[in-house]
Amino acid sequence: MNEEKTHSTPEGATLEPSRPPAESAQKRSRLRTLLFGLIAILFGIAAPLLILEIALRFFPVCQIWRLESVDADHPVKHMVPNQTFLYSKSWYCSPHHFVHVNNYGFVNDQDYDPDDTTPLLAVVGDSYIESLIVPYPDTIQGRLAKTLSPDVRVYSFGLAGAPLSQYLIWAKYARDTFGAQAFVIVVVGNDFDESLTKYQPGYGFYQFDRKPDGDYQFVGSESRASLQGRLLMASSGWSKLVAYLYLNLRAIDFARSVLNGEISLFPSGNQYAGNVEAHVDRQRLDDCFNVSNLFLDRVKEYTGAEPSQVMFIVDGVRPQLYNEAPDKAGEDTFWGQVRGDFITRARDRGYRVADMQQVFRDHYQQHQQKFEFPNDGHWNSLGDQIAAEQVLQSRFIGDNFDLQKAQTRSAGDE
Repeated sequence: MNEEKTHSTPEGATLEPSRPPAESAQKRSRLRTLLFGLIAILFGIAAPLLILEIALRFFPVCQIWRLESVDADHPVKHMVPNQTFLYSKSWYCSPHHFVHVNNYGFVNDQDYDPDDTTPLLAVVGDSYIESLIVPYPDTIQGRLAKTLSPDVRVYSFGLAGAPLSQYLIWAKYARDTFGAQAFVIVVVGNDFDESLTKYQPGYGFYQFDRKPDGDYQFVGSESRASLQGRLLMASSGWSKLVAYLYLNLRAIDFARSVLNGEISLFPSGNQYAGNVEAHVDRQRLDDCFNVSNLFLDRVKEYTGAEPSQVMFIVDGVRPQLYNEAPDKAGEDTFWGQVRGDFITRARDRGYRVADMQQVFRDHYQQHQQKFEFPNDGHWNSLGDQIAAEQVLQSRFIGDNFDLQKAQTRSAGDE
């Protein structure tokens, strides 16, 4: 007798009806299609990025550099000492060259020696003196150092973004640490409003802060790399693509400026003069006039020098000086008015001033050569050369230093 096999289930359980083979196959097919589609999308994104990453390794992509933190124990802002990196500009990575940061954290091919008793000329400024874009031998400080050696040491102190107020701190540091006895200070368009906490965060620099009673106090600020900054620095260290986007294209800075309304995607002509806005409101202009006084009132205290020992090199109004009438080029712009006011106040106090407006204008009229890069508003090698010549051809060096062995060639000679 045949027994029929049966399958039991636990009490209360129900059996799922079995799926037809065709339906299960269709479900697996849909999953495979979805998975392959996802892989294709990821590959479509990753493959071009990988190709760009590999391709950029054959180009001089800008490398990251590091800044030291600024706090109460380390109040003088500078870069991390003893680093060398490749600097390049713009999407086509030009100009490009290696930049050396010395033992005290400033861009300079020579190390600084606080025990050296050779007379010292300190050159102070912002990115014009940091000079990442100009090779050190072609900078104003490099040319002065070469020409004045061995009778005079020339040390430079500068970082991008530094305002006029910060120059006081570096001048005091140069005096107290290295014994600087004379100072060349480069003054440019964005030095004034950025000296006020009202218009610019500190980022580790010293600024003037207005108190409720209307008086001003000289205040410092701390600066540490943010989490975003640390991540970008770390990732740009191993990824050329990240470095290219972050440093060459300045993609994050550009996007932030557009969102904040600081940069227009469709700028009008003649919008800038001296690398700052051509026109600002009256309050900002008056504030910048006030910065001139706040700064000049403190120069002697922080440098420990007489007015004859300090020389200001004041940038011209570019690009207006190339096109407008020589006697009026850019005078009515924000920078034109601020620089004119500063020059007058400085000269009235006995300080030496090299006004680059007419100097640049005369040179351009004769040679038709511009003083900045096509893709960057900083001085190029020619601009630095002419600025150095203004120092060397004046009485400033001879009045402050005893030159016995220094080379007699000009700053432009090789």
